[in-house]
Amino acid sequence: MNDFIEILKQYIQNAMDSNADITKKINVCKAYKSNQTNAPKIVIYVVDDSEEERYNTFQGEQVSNLAVEITAFTPQMKIGAVEYSAQDAADKLSDMIRVLFQKEVIVNAIPDVLYVRRVGRTLAMPFDSGEKIYMSPVRFEILIKNK
Repeated sequence: MNDFIEILKQYIQNAMDSNADITKKINVCKAYKSNQTNAPKIVIYVVDDSEEERYNTFQGEQVSNLAVEITAFTPQMKIGAVEYSAQDAADKLSDMIRVLFQKEVIVNAIPDVLYVRRVGRTLAMPFDSGEKIYMSPVRFEILIKNK
């Protein structure tokens, strides 16, 4: 599972780095590996990996279901030609993440992904005191091939 999370991390990092509309460096990291107050940042949380060792079959493949939450932490920042408040920037980044995880996009980029389902999204909310940083989580269930 850790190998797959690293692949997800690199996938998101490459997308953020290559997006010409993003003018600030956005670091992508696994949960608890960094200080979220150093925004902008995207953090990957594993919500449920209970099926990692219990294989299922999907279209003739041995698979595991992995639930992840990907949370954007943002200060006020410019995206494209628009200066967004911290709250709006967090929502904008979570929209970008949602697009990256659409099945037809992610399956082409990461061959081990068989199916993705977005299970929830929370609009931006204050992080800590809310004075400078907002966060916006998006949750997915990902069906991956077992190696």
